[in-house]
Amino acid sequence: MLKKIKNKNLKPIDIDGHLQYRCPNCALDHWLSFKEARTKGFICVCDCGMTFTVKRLIDCKLIFKHKKQCSQTNKIQQNKSQINNCVPQPSVVNTVEIPVDLLEKSTRILVGLGFTKSEAKTMLTEAYSVFQTSDSSLLVKKAIAKLEN
Repeated sequence: MLKKIKNKNLKPIDIDGHLQYRCPNCALDHWLSFKEARTKGFICVCDCGMTFTVKRLIDCKLIFKHKKQCSQTNKIQQNKSQINNCVPQPSVVNTVEIPVDLLEKSTRILVGLGFTKSEAKTMLTEAYSVFQTSDSSLLVKKAIAKLEN
């Protein structure tokens, strides 16, 4: 019989990361391990004969999400402005609502390009507040262009 174990949030004990680099000559992708990218003077040799070095990495830092803790007793003791700090404020005040069908169609396009659904909806909402268009492809282009700025 299996023993029921209480769920615990574990932190990783090690990292095995790889970084992708593109050859400037033939545009072939190369995957280097984190250790290779940390090595001073590491040289990558491409199939086209091009050799190149990569910008040396020093360290990689993992940042874990922390829960905000605002208990009822603490809220009573805090003044009104401090209580508002515990409640997440929307990053974008949207005065114009994006049509649902336009949002869904544009979200599907961005998800197909590799964005998560929540990232896509946020990007599209921000882009629509600036560029109010009913063309989904144009809205997607504006949302991606906004990332570059």
